[in-house]
Amino acid sequence: MPKAAQGLRHSMSLQRQTTPRAEGLYLRPAVLRAVSSRPPRIQLLGLLPAILKPCGPACAQPFTNESVEALKAEERRETPAFVRENAERAHGLAEQLLKDFGPRIRIEVVGLDSPRGVWLGIRHRVGKGFAVIVDGNEVFRNSDEYESVKQAVDRAITAHNVPA
Repeated sequence: MPKAAQGLRHSMSLQRQTTPRAEGLYLRPAVLRAVSSRPPRIQLLGLLPAILKPCGPACAQPFTNESVEALKAEERRETPAFVRENAERAHGLAEQLLKDFGPRIRIEVVGLDSPRGVWLGIRHRVGKGFAVIVDGNEVFRNSDEYESVKQAVDRAITAHNVPA
């Protein structure tokens, strides 16, 4: 084997030995997450009416020439009961979490019918119900028990070292 090829081969073996993976940096994602000072993300996942979606009726208004209030009223009439219940749960839970934790958390409402919602639903085995996902780790499916969610959020805030 020529000397140049041997030298290249030797330098490649050195690179392999000194990669971060070999040092264990990528083997401990929980440790890396724990040093983040960014507030934990609380995701409220379920089938939700368009009123709670980022665009909702306001985006449809230019195409229908109806007022936004008329579109909201129509949506309220035509939305199935379980979807309205999910919306009420999401709204109530978000209010309570914001009251208890304020700016120390980030709340994200995700519809199961969105691409992100489909992915989260499959990843966390949510099905067609309602779920609260705390920092991507703890999942509460169809739970009405606020205390367990609150404790999980407390743990996530502690893990993120978010100042009070």
